[in-house]
Amino acid sequence: MSFENEIDVLEPSEMNESNGKKLFEQINPKFLKGIEVEVKVELGNTSISFEKLATLSAGNIIQLDTPTDQYVNLTVADEVFAKGILVVVNGYYGVKIEEVFKG
Repeated sequence: MSFENEIDVLEPSEMNESNGKKLFEQINPKFLKGIEVEVKVELGNTSISFEKLATLSAGNIIQLDTPTDQYVNLTVADEVFAKGILVVVNGYYGVKIEEVFKG
């Protein structure tokens, strides 16, 4: 039994763009319901010597290169999809989305 005629199969070239629309704009949102993805928030970076890394202990502070008033990046699969502001909600960190990138 073959289901090939019953299912629309996207070729890899169609997954990037088709008729000027992105893949997620072509998918009915109800098909995405229940699918979870891991969203990561990048607060900042820094470089330290291996010597300093080896001597770190509880209570040490590492300063990052991101000012407190700068947006944080939100990523899925290492791709930045939005930026926002770090907030605290009921004792938990959160991100207020300021801009979502469309492609």
